[in-house]
Amino acid sequence: MTNTRKVIYASILTGLLVYGWRARHKADRRADEQISSQSLPLQDSGKVIVDEQRHTITTVVAHSGRPGSNASSQPIRRTVYLPPHAAVEIKKDGSIKVDARTWGTEVSPWLGFAYSDRARVALGLDLLYWHRWELGPFVGFTISGPFSARVGAKVSFNVWSNTSLYVGIDNRGTSTGGICFKF
Repeated sequence: MTNTRKVIYASILTGLLVYGWRARHKADRRADEQISSQSLPLQDSGKVIVDEQRHTITTVVAHSGRPGSNASSQPIRRTVYLPPHAAVEIKKDGSIKVDARTWGTEVSPWLGFAYSDRARVALGLDLLYWHRWELGPFVGFTISGPFSARVGAKVSFNVWSNTSLYVGIDNRGTSTGGICFKF
């Protein structure tokens, strides 16, 4: 097989992967907008919304007001910190509905420290997640000595809040590992 054919096949495969990722990401964004809507349906007495980007949870409760008062019918909202990818609806009949995505696409940039052949500062982007596991590309730059940059793919596990431990492989086939912090 010639180099031209290899480039054509790689380009077609890359195009298909990018198209598939974009289509999935568009569907995920629509689902996120519906899940994170702060409007409260009439049949619900409350809703708990998790914002994955800000790591906050917002509680929306129907405003009951005092009997005989002209209290506003606007719901009451409170926001606190909590992990991402879920919303909980508390129905007026007492039942609870949980909307949680366990896998999907995301665009989460991060900065980290890595070691492969030498210590490096790494910049990356998480594009896919499954529970607490994330997958995405990274670029690593040497901290000291002669400058070099490496590009690679990594798999990370979220250990706490915005902190993940990761392992990956770079463009020279060297394994790398480190810690990353989402921002």
